[in-house]
Amino acid sequence: MQKNKRGQLNTAGIVGILVVVIVGIVMLAISYRTVDTATTNLYANATDSGEMFDANNQIQLSHTGLAASSHVTIVNSTGSFTLPATNYTVNYNTGVITNSSNMNVSYTVLDLTYTYYTDTAIQSGLTRTVIVFLPIMLAVAIILFVVGKGLMGKK
Repeated sequence: MQKNKRGQLNTAGIVGILVVVIVGIVMLAISYRTVDTATTNLYANATDSGEMFDANNQIQLSHTGLAASSHVTIVNSTGSFTLPATNYTVNYNTGVITNSSNMNVSYTVLDLTYTYYTDTAIQSGLTRTVIVFLPIMLAVAIILFVVGKGLMGKK
């Protein structure tokens, strides 16, 4: 009796390939959406109203984590006094603004306007560049799996 060498796929093989392709497409859609939100809309704007420097000349931003110091504006609540950017520093890790001027503004009610990284933002430019290719690599892997399964069945 001779064996069949035509490499036919049985029903289980076809179902297995379809399951892998469907799961792969779902994973591709999820990864694309995640990568898209992490690499676009990196910044969000915020305003903290009614803030005052404490006894240590510090203010805690309500959105902690990497506020962009070039976008921080500190104005008193009436808008008549702006604290110059050279008079304060922003700690990027804690979101704490420290007044470094000799002026005592601890009694003044202040409004802070600033831009900060969103929670989903990938801050490193290199990482953003590399991660964009992950959905493409996943799509190529799915295609290679399907083609590989088809070729392995043929003898």
